[in-house]
Amino acid sequence: MSSSTPRRFGTAVLGGSLMASGLVLGGPTPASHAHGEADPAPAALAAEWLADEEAALTGFGGFGWGASIDVALALKAVPGHQADVDALTDALASHIGDYVTGESFGDTGSTYAGPAAKAAAYAAAVGEDPTAFGGDDLVTRVEGTVQESGRIEDVSLYGDYANVFGQIFAARALTDHGSLEAPAVVDFLLDQQCASGGFRLDFTRTPDGDPNTPDPATDAGCADDASSVSNVDATALAVVTLEPLAASDTGIAAALEDAVAWLVAEQRPNGSFDDGDRIGPNANSTGLAGNALLAAEQHEPAEKAAAWLRSLQFNGTRCDGAAKPEIGAVAYDGAELRAAFDGGIVDRAKAARVVSQAIPALLAAPESEESLSFSARPFLNGGGKARIRVTGLAHGEPGCAGVGRFTDRVVGDADGRVVALVRVPNRTGFVPLAVDSADNSVGAEWVALAAKDLDFVRRARVARGGEQRVVVTGLWSGERVVVRQDGDVVERGRATTRGRFVAVFRAPRATGRHQLKVVGQFVDRVGRASYRVG
Repeated sequence: MSSSTPRRFGTAVLGGSLMASGLVLGGPTPASHAHGEADPAPAALAAEWLADEEAALTGFGGFGWGASIDVALALKAVPGHQADVDALTDALASHIGDYVTGESFGDTGSTYAGPAAKAAAYAAAVGEDPTAFGGDDLVTRVEGTVQESGRIEDVSLYGDYANVFGQIFAARALTDHGSLEAPAVVDFLLDQQCASGGFRLDFTRTPDGDPNTPDPATDAGCADDASSVSNVDATALAVVTLEPLAASDTGIAAALEDAVAWLVAEQRPNGSFDDGDRIGPNANSTGLAGNALLAAEQHEPAEKAAAWLRSLQFNGTRCDGAAKPEIGAVAYDGAELRAAFDGGIVDRAKAARVVSQAIPALLAAPESEESLSFSARPFLNGGGKARIRVTGLAHGEPGCAGVGRFTDRVVGDADGRVVALVRVPNRTGFVPLAVDSADNSVGAEWVALAAKDLDFVRRARVARGGEQRVVVTGLWSGERVVVRQDGDVVERGRATTRGRFVAVFRAPRATGRHQLKVVGQFVDRVGRASYRVG
């Protein structure tokens, strides 16, 4: 491993879309955003899962202290986790030099602008002094990275990896502290907002031909670089982190208004977001954007984002398969959700980062307005599939419908209703039918009817126009029965409690053989015979 590898990994903690998050550095509490009633359960379950992931206490092996900050801020947003936040804060403070500098691997005199700014903003958010956090004056460190233009820049032997994420944290940390550098930092940040309203992620850089270090950043804004594109993660982080500053700064307020409008326009119909890198909808970008929409009091879009995130949450039911023990965790996307059903969660560090991004957005998850219930037809087709109508799931809430050992995972729609299609055991008799969610379960015994050759007796010979009598046995009590003669229905009804059905009808006047067919509840429960007229 080259000496530059830890440096790259360290800055990726701030710069990568997987790990970058302002989360809840400020802004209104979730209750102030209520649009209808929010369901605290998904965020609470996610926080319980996250609090048990002890890797955050070691900075995920020493290269992920930025992600540990995200974990702490996510837990801070959910009641009952102050002790976890305190433990993470102490762990970060004791390793602050490992996060904001490269001294431990020979990057002498270094300060990594993004991590230093993020740590300073975090320290203030949890009530610590950023000028004496872990024995380090983080404010002075960040000020030392600010260029004349207001752009932050890493001080490092390995080049400059700073980006807009770090600029956002620097704007917040220095403004909160009243630093003289804050106005220039804020102005340069606002220059990174594109005409669309979104913020770009990377500074403009000029190629220098050195493959071992990043190209030097310039002081250009988004409008100066035709190749710039708005980025969901950077825009969402700007909204969440700067929202508390908007009340006293009209420039920030106007910028955030445009940023929020851009985020709303970027949201997919199902509530999800992607970060523009062709990776598709994912929980990281959706978590960041959902949190921003919640902070901006965009109630309906925030609820849609929360519902989509909740649909990726494991709830401890049979449908979770190998991931059943991971109650509260949130998958990165649909593909990783399905993979976890088969093999469980493989990359726990990534899962922790995903959950930390999702928790603040999950605070907007709407609750169900009805109790959990289900309905199905009186009989289930043994060996076929049953349609189970589920009611009472919240929007986005996963549920597990089961018939015997077979299951189908479903997700509540905007009305809390969904239809599950579940395989039915290939047998006749009572089978258990149940629907489970994270905190509720309903069930009952149902009747399955498997394929069967139905037995019936009839008169072998009947006079023209005479009376034919068919007696069907071996039916289930209440089973529907249809009797056909030469293809035409001549009688229908339901079996008695003893499983019998009697049909009496007139024979045709045409002489010769005529066909009888008896069909039970399902088309694979059938009997055939013929008789003679004349």
